[in-house]
Amino acid sequence: MCIALAESRGWTIATDDSKAIRIAKEAGLTVICCLELVKRWADVRHPDQATLIKAIQDIELFAQFRPNTSMPEYQWWVDQLP
Repeated sequence: MCIALAESRGWTIATDDSKAIRIAKEAGLTVICCLELVKRWADVRHPDQATLIKAIQDIELFAQFRPNTSMPEYQWWVDQLP
């Protein structure tokens, strides 16, 4: 349902679920993952280092997300952490 809504409105999908990514891309949608979303936020908003670290640590703890080493921005994510 969410993918159909995004498709009808021309939205971008943000997900890390591989099946959802595949379906969304098949529908011609742009898909970004958590890592890309956080990096874009950091690039645009320029949060102080403590805020960025806290956001990344909270994502890892509460969402239980850690980027895969094959992701293009993986090293950026790792470099932000103390």
